[in-house]
Parts: sequence; C-alpha cells; structure tokens
Amino acid sequence: MHASLSLLALGAIVFPAILAAPSHDAHRHLHNLHKRDTFSDKGIESGTNDQSAEGNIWLGDDGDYVVEYSLSPDIEDDKVGLVVWDKNAGGPYTGMGIAGRHPEIALEMSKNSDNKSVSVSFKYGTSAAWGGVYSNTPPTTDPEFPGGHLADTWQETTWSSTGRVDTSTETNTGGHAISGKGPHCGTSMTECVFKCKDPNAKYCGKIVDGVADYELHKCNEGNTKTGEGTTDGGCLAGDPNTEGKPVKWTVVLGP
Repeated sequence: MHASLSLLALGAIVFPAILAAPSHDAHRHLHNLHKRDTFSDKGIESGTNDQSAEGNIWLGDDGDYVVEYSLSPDIEDDKVGLVVWDKNAGGPYTGMGIAGRHPEIALEMSKNSDNKSVSVSFKYGTSAAWGGVYSNTPPTTDPEFPGGHLADTWQETTWSSTGRVDTSTETNTGGHAISGKGPHCGTSMTECVFKCKDPNAKYCGKIVDGVADYELHKCNEGNTKTGEGTTDGGCLAGDPNTEGKPVKWTVVLGP
C-alpha cells in the first residue's frame, strides 16, 4: 500500500493504511460506547458507525472480512478510541488523512467495562486503515506531525485475495503498540512493519526522486509475508472466496 504514498501533494506526509471490524458484541455494547469524548480534542470528527452494509465499512461480523479489535490488558489509559477509515473515500488514496472528515468508525473502548472489544466488517476490495487514539496521541492539527493523519501507529490494507496488511510507524515513531493476526500470518511492531530509515526521525513517509525515507521490516516468509526492504508489502490478508467468508482478523491495541 505504501507505493501510493507519494500521491499526497505539496510535501504532505504520505502514509499507508489498513483496516478492522467489530462483532455481535459490538451491537450489544454500541449504546455504551462513547463516540465523541476521546476524539474531540484530537481533531477527529464523530464516526459514521453504520451497523449495516450501507458502505464499505460497518459495525458487525457479517462482512467479507471481519476484524475484532480489543485492548491490551497492559494498556495504561482507561479509555482508548478506535478509529477505522476508508482510504479511498473521496477518490483513490485521497482518504489517508482523517482531519476534517467523519471516519467510518470512531468509538471509545474501556478496559474497565464490557466495551473491551468491537468487531468491524469490510467489503471485498476496500482499502482501509485503523489505529488507536490515546490520551497522549497528538491531534491531527499538530504542526509537528503534518498531513492531517492519525499521529499514532496504525495498520492498513486493501481487503482482497492479494491484499497485504501492514503496521505503519511512519506517522509517529513514538506511537503506541498495535498487533494484528490473520489466517496466514501477523503484523505488529516487530513484523511486517514500516519504519523510518532515520532512527532519530519523529515521522517520515516521503518519496523524493523515487527514493523513500521508510521501508518494510521483518516481512519475508514465502508468499504470506512479502516486501521486506521495500515500500509495498505486508502479511497476506486472505481470500473469502476460497477460504470461506468471513476472513477473520484480530487486532490488539496497546500497550
């Protein structure tokens, strides 16, 4: 997915994206999930939070791909926001930033209540991304993290038979941990993860004259984990047409 980063114009930081989805528990607990509190001071609008397949991403476990998001028991914040967005909203790869737009999913989860997990569904072919919003996550308007992106660690993918899921630390090299596991492999802070080439950089994501300032690490395992040392790759997403629907992923936010 990172091969398309250079499409953001005028020096905006360009980053990749991945996705996730909630389960039946999401419907049970949705009325308890606060949609706004965690996001209001981060420059993130309220989520659409559809509960049926009206778009490409919705709450529930009846999609082609389903991601169950949960919180690490070691997380410090009592409440963590989950944001999931369609990267193609408004046109091919114009939706990498989330400032000034309503993400498809924006919900708050709490480690001290029943709202520890939520399932999200995706349609085949959807390019999506997701990540956690913590108390110390910089706002999307922070000039130190330009581009209007979620200034924390996130994951991204295009949900298809050839799609790859990756973890991106480019938006904030000091961001929180996130890990994802699918039917074939996983991606986390230590596998299939994009990192800045400069170990001292606060962020990266630029491609200048064909040379990127980031690359994929620890992602070389047959056909399931590919792209190591490049700007495109990750863990194989899975295929609902041959492996059964839905293809299930689990994502853990934190610590």
